[in-house]
Amino acid sequence: MTRCYWYAIVASSITANFAAWGTGLREMPLAMVEEGQLAAIVSEWQESTLSRSQKEVDASLVWQHEQVIERIMHDVTLLPVRFGTIMAGPDDVREVLRERHQTMLGDLQHLAGCVEIGVRVLWQPPTTMSPIAGEGAAQTSDRTGRGYLMRRAAEEQARDRVVSQAREIASELDAVLRTEVVDARVTLLETERMLMKAAYLVRRDHLSTFMSHVNELRAGYPALAFLSTGPWPPYHFVSA
Repeated sequence: MTRCYWYAIVASSITANFAAWGTGLREMPLAMVEEGQLAAIVSEWQESTLSRSQKEVDASLVWQHEQVIERIMHDVTLLPVRFGTIMAGPDDVREVLRERHQTMLGDLQHLAGCVEIGVRVLWQPPTTMSPIAGEGAAQTSDRTGRGYLMRRAAEEQARDRVVSQAREIASELDAVLRTEVVDARVTLLETERMLMKAAYLVRRDHLSTFMSHVNELRAGYPALAFLSTGPWPPYHFVSA
């Protein structure tokens, strides 16, 4: 094997099910590179990069990468490796496994029997401009800049109120969803409309209960729009 294209990290004690996992990118056979208690799922890669131009990546390769990981995930606990990870050869793969051995083992234990579910919540945020700021602009726009400073202060206060309201609602939603999860990554107000963006690490045998909570929240908060996706490989819960 020359270069290695890397898909996932698994425990070396697992029984590889290559017949069910299919082939990797460019239809290359999958293989295991073992080091201690860890193993990397890889395939041979003849090229130096994923495309002739660093700015152009074949979208079908991204999809194939994800499909390989999902097929493996169906059978065993894994740490997914990001798309486009190409190593010079098996020895380089083993070196990484040696360097990160304890961290990766800890991650595998943390992720055992779990998948990732994405939840996004959209809202219609209240206006961030205080009416007082607009009304006072004409009256206070003197040469000292006092009017400008007052407007800025009013805008900041309005934004703080919006963030406070968003945090309160997101906290209510998150408290309900966390009852069935092992871990979570939650981002607040990534955009003005994106009230909450979260990744939840859910045990497979708790998936139906978790999704019932999502549906209950959807019914209980009709002013919000809920989008759930997955199950996915647990990208957000791998240490590095």
